[in-house]
Amino acid sequence: MQTILSPQDCSRLMKLASTLAARHNVGSAEAVNLIEAALMQAEAAPRRRSIADFAAGMLAVRSRRNDAIGADIFRDPAWDMMLDLLAAAHQGRQVSVSSLCYASGVPNSTALRHIEHLDQLGLVERTPDPEDHRRAFIRATDTAIERMSALLARMQDAAVGIERTRPHPTEVQPVQGEPAAIQLDAAMLQAVIAGGRA
Repeated sequence: MQTILSPQDCSRLMKLASTLAARHNVGSAEAVNLIEAALMQAEAAPRRRSIADFAAGMLAVRSRRNDAIGADIFRDPAWDMMLDLLAAAHQGRQVSVSSLCYASGVPNSTALRHIEHLDQLGLVERTPDPEDHRRAFIRATDTAIERMSALLARMQDAAVGIERTRPHPTEVQPVQGEPAAIQLDAAMLQAVIAGGRA
């Protein structure tokens, strides 16, 4: 494996090594060892999928529950619709009413009642299709997207065995337990190394 670093990345790496050496009162070789250890920990850490991918994957698994159990007993149409809308929001795609009804896994009349209820709760918004007035699009509100994204991030953490001590964005997080300066630069270096493999 060959790694190619840009001059800017080399400069950041040298600054990080100098900072670590000063902070821990160690030589430059030991500081480099600290960086390598942080990178190895980051490489071994569980990876989070994007919220859109996680929501879509959860929806796919949920749609197979009845088949797996052998009984048609599991239904949560409102949640399934919100998962579909969350994935759509992150992917930048529009969802028609008919598509959302299909995603719910229940008859259209039942799905439409759930859409109406979600609208009344302020979780979704309906907008007419400017090209076809017979059709409307449904989108999750910004507040719903924010809350669902945070909830799914916690569910994903639980699924991969990560215990949170404080809230954080849904992107891949640095390794817990390392000083903040090491965390941020380790994440940057990991991305550089992954991109520079030949």
